[in-house]
This record gives sequence, structure tokens and C-alpha cells, in this order.
Amino acid sequence: MFQKDLVLQEYKNSRRLNTRVQFHVQYSQAPEPFLEWAIQQVNYRGDEHVLDAGCGTGVYLFPIANLLREKGGSIVGMDLSSGLLEELQEKVVDYPNIELIQGDLQQTLPFPDETFDIVMANFVVYHVEHINHTIQELKRVLKPGGRMIVGTGSQKNFYELEQIHIEAKKILAFPSEAIHHRNPYTRFSLENGAIWLRPHFPWFELHTQYDQIMVDQVEPVLEYYASGMMELGIESGTELREEITEEMIEDLYQVVRKKIEKVIDREGVFRMQKQAGFFIATK
Repeated sequence: MFQKDLVLQEYKNSRRLNTRVQFHVQYSQAPEPFLEWAIQQVNYRGDEHVLDAGCGTGVYLFPIANLLREKGGSIVGMDLSSGLLEELQEKVVDYPNIELIQGDLQQTLPFPDETFDIVMANFVVYHVEHINHTIQELKRVLKPGGRMIVGTGSQKNFYELEQIHIEAKKILAFPSEAIHHRNPYTRFSLENGAIWLRPHFPWFELHTQYDQIMVDQVEPVLEYYASGMMELGIESGTELREEITEEMIEDLYQVVRKKIEKVIDREGVFRMQKQAGFFIATK
């Protein structure tokens, strides 16, 4: 199955995204929430025309729209998912400086050259099939001197939970292809994002926030796990997924539960490393 099909399937509505966002908000240990920290790093003037490519549930869309209101700035929220855009449409009624549009980062963007002062693609580039094309398109619609902001995470994010996921599949004798899956962050991460950006931009910055997730109960971790990580290596719609029964999925969930419970019983808390940040490139 193409990456695009998997993304449409996973993000047909906001349920999974909201689960993950709330998990980070509640259990991250950084003194300043990542979203607030990230927005402050950009130093908006207030009069910019901004593109939020892959806007999702509007996590960045609404705070930035508020920043731009006073000085006449505006923001376009673009996403591939019609379901997410329908949900957002109900929320933007009170935001005259927000425009919503459906668009595909894997295709030619529906904007003329040099349209935006700021273009951002936060936690989305690792989903696209052709990363170089996406970066070229984001740069194309950026004005000379404009800034492109690309948010992503570390390949080692939530390593502790991912290892439990792999160990559980081994215990349950899942097919080897399902065990040795590829972490989505390996495609465009804090570690390798510069490799993708160098052919397009002569200079850019990397801003990183080092954080940790700490949870003293098993249920929140399992809710996060079920919102996406549980499917790593066994994504619905793939040929491999047809070999894996619902009973196997339930067994996987229960084995992961027991392993997390053991850690919490032993240490009092389940810890996961977390690094997130963004590249800022100037055209």
C-alpha cells in the first residue's frame, strides 16, 4: 500500500491525533509545552501570510492565527484528509484570517509561486512518498527571503515502548516482516532531515527540545500505543496484515500491557525518551 493510502486511513478523523496530542500535553516533563516553545522560536511579525501544510487538527493553525490577527496576517490550513478539514470547518467560523483547503504534499501544491512569507510542514514530511518533491514544492510557494519550518522528531522517540512492541511480536511468533518494521521517523527526522534539506537550501537552523515522557499508570500508555504504534509493521491494508488475525492483535495488546505493568511495578513509572524540534530554512 502507498504511503498516501496509509495516511488517509490513519487520519480520516481527529480521534487518533487528539489521543497523541493529549498524551504529550499531559505527560511531557519539559517546563514549557512543545507547541508554545516552537511558536516562540519563529518570531512572527504578525503581518505574514502563512501556509500550514498538513494542518491536521489545527494544533498550530489556531494559535498562529491568533498571533496574526492584530497586524492583519493570515494563515492557510491545508490537509489531505477531507474528514479532518470538515471537523476544522466548524471551528474556523470565528477566525476570518484562516482559510482551509484540501491539498496533497505529494502533488503540485495548489498555489502560485512565491505566495507565502512562511511555509510550515510539522510532523508530516516523513509520511510522504517523495520527500524531495515535497521540499521543492514548499520552497516554490515561498517568497524570496521567506522561511520554511519543518517539524519532526528523533528516530529514538519512544524507543522504550517500541522495543516492547517488537519483543511482544517475537514472543507471539509474528511473521519476521512484521517484527522488523521501519520506524516512520527514519524517513525524515532530527538526525537526517539536514540531508534532505541541503540540496534545496544553502543554510538552515535546527531547534531541538529534549524531553521525557513519564507515566505512572498503564492505561494512558496503552491508549497512546493503540492510537498508532501498535500497527507498526502490521498496517491495515497491507498484504502482511491479512496474515495477522484479530486474536493475534489482541494477544499483542495484552503482552504489551503486561510488560508495561512490570516496568511500572518495578520502577514506579514508565519513562520514554522524547526529542522534538524543527528546521528553519530561509529561501
